[in-house]
Amino acid sequence: MSRTLRRIGDRRRAACGACALLAALAGLLAMSGPAAASSAWLGPTDLSSASENAYDPDVAAGPEGEAIAAWTELATNVNQVWESTHPPDGAWQAPVMLGYTTWSGPQVVVDSAGDATVAWGDGSGVEVSERPCGGTWQSRVSLDGAGNDQDLQLAEDSGGDTIVVWDVGVIV
Repeated sequence: MSRTLRRIGDRRRAACGACALLAALAGLLAMSGPAAASSAWLGPTDLSSASENAYDPDVAAGPEGEAIAAWTELATNVNQVWESTHPPDGAWQAPVMLGYTTWSGPQVVVDSAGDATVAWGDGSGVEVSERPCGGTWQSRVSLDGAGNDQDLQLAEDSGGDTIVVWDVGVIV
């Protein structure tokens, strides 16, 4: 088995950022978190379409309180990757479709500057979409066309670089 490591550019910007917990409930993607200045939890909020099957959720929080949730949604026999953003002083924003997947569900990271990255496998490689702090999602980029893109994981280093790791399968 071989592991592939890719590093995606250095991104340093002004701080943005969150705290959140994501849960899948009855085929819907929902979010719940603690109420401000309280130990009570808020009720869940549906993020995914009520008519579609949502799964493989992931969430990341930025340094200033912004949360990014991403998930896979099966719509008309096509797996789509979606994300929704929760600013620190607002509500969950309308979901944005980032791309399609046939293999690995999305993974999310937010760096110390509040820049977000979502990566997922599409069956022939790894797709990545980035969003600068306070900006909009950029067009997705394909990292690699070889392998099965299984077991995808993301991390951020202290310099703001995104590290993507995935299993490309057995090489004979």
